[in-house]
Order: sequence, then structure tokens, then C-alpha cells
Amino acid sequence: MTSNLSERLTELRRKTRLSRKDFEFRHNISRATLRSWEDGSRTPDVFKLETLSNIYKSYGLIFSSEWLSDGIGPDPISIKEKVNEDIHILKEISIFESFYPNAYVHHVMDDYMSPWISKGDYVGGVYVPDSTFNSLIGKICIVKTTDFGTLVRELKQGVDKDLYNLNSYSGSGSLSNVKIENASLLIWLRRRLDSINV
Repeated sequence: MTSNLSERLTELRRKTRLSRKDFEFRHNISRATLRSWEDGSRTPDVFKLETLSNIYKSYGLIFSSEWLSDGIGPDPISIKEKVNEDIHILKEISIFESFYPNAYVHHVMDDYMSPWISKGDYVGGVYVPDSTFNSLIGKICIVKTTDFGTLVRELKQGVDKDLYNLNSYSGSGSLSNVKIENASLLIWLRRRLDSINV
């Protein structure tokens, strides 16, 4: 994490590969002003900070206003880095699916299994025939439900042999007596780099 605003502003400009002279020419902010912000002798007001944020985002940098103002959250990445990560994720999914004929990959859309599995993660498993769901009891699974879509939860037996409880780590995402269409033991996890808190 970059410790102060002046360092964060310098980091953003360097990621654009613009010199202060280039920045002045393109964005009408003098080199002297930019230098004073980057060396910490002056601090831009809220409006100038918003202007700088919009300028850097126009160069394809992805960062939160909280990171810029307070240094909280993931460091900035460029859209190019994000696209490269997406390409790597697709390759990893393809390799996983090539190893397992009954593979299923799911993009997690909730934080109910956090901190081990978080929103934005990709998980993979191998589907099992209906008759073997009981072999998955007590295990973290990718579960395709009749009424709630596909979820990642711990599979438990419900009140009836055809119904299951889906437990979450947070408790609030747990479901009771759910009919499931299919389930697979979770055996692969891919966390997005830009979703990891650093």
C-alpha cells in the first residue's frame, strides 16, 4: 500500500508513462503544480483530486476513490493488466475442463463462504450422479438448486432424503430443505488478483 497521497499521485502518473511536461501539455496542469503535489509540499483540493482521478481513469487505470484519498484497498491496475488476467483465467478454466469430462466451473456471486471463497472467485468441481449426493455430505460443493440457482455451500442432509441443507460460513446465506438438481465437490479455486485486499 502506498503510504501517502503524494506517493499515490506519483504512482498514478508513472503508470500512464507521462512525464510532467507531457502531463502539462495534455491536461493544462503546470509542471510546478504537479511537482508540488507529488513531492507533498502542497495538497490538491477535493475538486483537483477529482479532476486528477478522472484524468488517470481516462488512461485505463482502475482504482477506487478510497485508495486515492486514504490509501485503502487494492493498488491500481490498468485495464490492460485486467484483460491479461481475464485471458489467464479463461486458459486456466480450459485446462481444468480438459482434465475432467464432467467439470463444472462457477463464477461466485456472493460472499457467504468468505473468507475462503469470495465474490468474484472462480470455482470448479466435477459433477456426480444423483445417487451419490450422500457422498458429498459435509463437503464444500458447487450445488445447482431447483429454486435458488447455483451456489457454493457446505452440503448437509435435510429433513427428507431428497432435500438438503446448504450451509454458509456466514450463516446468513444458509438454506434449509432445498431440492438440488446436481452437485459437485469443489476441487479448484481461482481468486481474481484485483479482488484480493492488499
